[in-house]
Amino acid sequence: MTPVALADRAPADQDVAIYRTVDAAYMPAIGQRVARGRALGDADMRATARVVVVNEAFATRYFGATDPVGRTVRIRKQLA
Repeated sequence: MTPVALADRAPADQDVAIYRTVDAAYMPAIGQRVARGRALGDADMRATARVVVVNEAFATRYFGATDPVGRTVRIRKQLA
């Protein structure tokens, strides 16, 4: 598990997630669609600002009823 931080709240040690670095072909390869927002594109692979796709469980846990599209998630350093 990797610690994550949300831009508008103080980090907590229990804020963790599993993440994978993928490319634009990942979602079609595993047969998944994006429920909200947009899929990764080739331009995202070249962009300096990184983008993230989260699953419904992550969105519910960390954003509740708030729309997660456009929100900032930061990958934090491993906890000591």
